[in-house]
Amino acid sequence: MQHAAEGTIGFVNNSGDTPENLTTIGMNAARKRFSPEFFNRLDEILVFHPLGASQLRQVVAVEIERLESRLKRATGSEINLRLSDQAVDFLLERGTDSRYGARHLKRALEKYLVFPFSSLIDTQQMGSAGTLNVGLDGSKQKLTFCKQAMSSWMKIGSNVVAFQSLSE
Repeated sequence: MQHAAEGTIGFVNNSGDTPENLTTIGMNAARKRFSPEFFNRLDEILVFHPLGASQLRQVVAVEIERLESRLKRATGSEINLRLSDQAVDFLLERGTDSRYGARHLKRALEKYLVFPFSSLIDTQQMGSAGTLNVGLDGSKQKLTFCKQAMSSWMKIGSNVVAFQSLSE
């Protein structure tokens, strides 16, 4: 009883806890909280564990693939996005948290990637197909956009960088 009084309340992810132990802890807590009638009607109980850094990066990669598909449908051009590690970290900082995981990641992608990129398309700074390199301006904490084709670069505006094609 003394140990129970000194322990923490709720779920704690101790480094020694295995997934099986956490599942047992969760099941015991559910049994205490819900009536047996309700509990017996459940087909299955899933315990979700927080996503790790590599898993979050995979989520970003999947969302970038979806964005590239949207861009292809919208512009009719093949536009590839290449994000630097710093750009991915920037998006993950703004789109994830310890409580909700990656639930806000799509909003962060829309705000920091899609909206600025759509203004490049709208003002016809993007041009035709190519690779768009997305980096991070650490001093301003803004994403930078560089269109790559051949080997000519042109800076546009204070936080947006685009490419000037040699064929234009």
